[in-house]
Amino acid sequence: MSDGYGDALNTINRNIGIVSDNVSKGFNNVGNVLSVIDNHVDTVNDNVKVINSEVSKLAYEFAEYVKKADMQHELELAETRLGNIQQKLADDYRHQNDTRVAMIGILQANDLELVRKSTISFVTEELMVLAKGFWLAPA
Repeated sequence: MSDGYGDALNTINRNIGIVSDNVSKGFNNVGNVLSVIDNHVDTVNDNVKVINSEVSKLAYEFAEYVKKADMQHELELAETRLGNIQQKLADDYRHQNDTRVAMIGILQANDLELVRKSTISFVTEELMVLAKGFWLAPA
């Protein structure tokens, strides 16, 4: 009977050896898989660093673009305001400019004796009526 137990023990020992070999091979396979995964993680980490660098570069370029767009907007706003001021000045002082131009013409025509005094009087009176306040004497 001891041979039956001995055979059974030998079979168990053989099976334990086979299981042990299979577990060792499994650990080796797990080690190989972990090594491959580690390499992939390193590759992904390198890719993340490259992407972070590119995102930082794009963020800087975008900030510069926004700054230039803001400056362009401010320039356009300033030009619009300047145009509005120039237009207001032209509207507010148009009569004075017209009067100055007419007076220069009257003086030149008078020097050359090309116009009659009645014409000069008529134009002068018309300018005085059209440009109220410009010809008024101080009180």
